[in-house]
Amino acid sequence: MSKEAEILLAEYSGHGVSFVYPGYWELSEESDGQDVILSVAVDETCFWLLRIIPSCPPAQQVLDSCLQAFREEYEDLESEPAELQISGMDATSARVRFSCVELLNTAFIGSVRVSEASLLCLWQCTDHELEQVESILDQMTQSITILSLLED
Repeated sequence: MSKEAEILLAEYSGHGVSFVYPGYWELSEESDGQDVILSVAVDETCFWLLRIIPSCPPAQQVLDSCLQAFREEYEDLESEPAELQISGMDATSARVRFSCVELLNTAFIGSVRVSEASLLCLWQCTDHELEQVESILDQMTQSITILSLLED
């Protein structure tokens, strides 16, 4: 992350989690009555999100469901298992590539389950943005803290 981005870091804390993000990116919070979706975006093609799922489905089920949604949307989807940690725990994760509006895109999906909720972390960007933002997206993911784990 550039020095400018490091200076502009903001912290989100709520719904039992915290994470850092570039303060000049736009943060939004949505709820469908159960799940909470926290998203951070810099433009219309690059975003990072954290979905908090209180019903605690298994991490593999969350990942499979997300991959299925991608497959239904993008015929040319390629996916491969990936390594990722969320809040110090090994996540069930995958890296995917697909084309949309004639642009190649990369997304990274990871899920963990703790006693309070399952988390789905997903980031996506076009390949021409990837070199500039991948380290920022990774830093945001690595900064996720499940606050209840700090109380133990």
